[in-house]
Amino acid sequence: MALGSGDLAAGLVLAALSAFFNGTFSMFGKLCKREPDPIVFNTCLTFGALVSSLASVALQPAVEQGGVVLGWSWFGALAGTLFVFATLFSFIAIPLAGLAVASATWGCSAMVVSFLWGAVGPSPPRKPMKSIALSMVAIVLLVLGVLMINQASQIASLLCRRRRASEAPSDEGVEMSSSSESVSSSSGTESGSSEEDEEACTKEGGEKQGGNFAGR
Repeated sequence: MALGSGDLAAGLVLAALSAFFNGTFSMFGKLCKREPDPIVFNTCLTFGALVSSLASVALQPAVEQGGVVLGWSWFGALAGTLFVFATLFSFIAIPLAGLAVASATWGCSAMVVSFLWGAVGPSPPRKPMKSIALSMVAIVLLVLGVLMINQASQIASLLCRRRRASEAPSDEGVEMSSSSESVSSSSGTESGSSEEDEEACTKEGGEKQGGNFAGR
């Protein structure tokens, strides 16, 4: 079935809303005064999913206009079970790895798994890709981005060590130049003082010699 421009625009808007909701639901655990137990919090999430899903009954007349009749589906029940375990593992991962790292990791992993189902999975839901090369590039960039997020501290420490190593020769050069200047200044001071001592000695010797001549 060919998609029109209106269907494509509506799909993009709904996908953006889905991304917003998927990136926001895990944040509410951080708003609690005390860090909630992941299993208990996930149980509350499932109750919220049940209550919000009942809204589909009110939307049934609008859905039936498109030729789709609401009914029970065992695949839908299985999908709900997988969703419960997905959110449970997400809430367990957040206190262990942090919200940013955990959400980036499971988001990237979910996209890779969905891509594999659509690219190399069984006929439904597999569909032919428009560009295999661009799809591979997108997946590689996505995985590299998540790896950089997970290794951010190690990358920062490595770059810091390299910068310090590159600045070390210049610092040594500055220290050597300052030490040479101090040595030259001290040698100049010593030479100047020695010259002054020689002049003083010469003057003193001349005065003594003149005194001796006068005594004679």
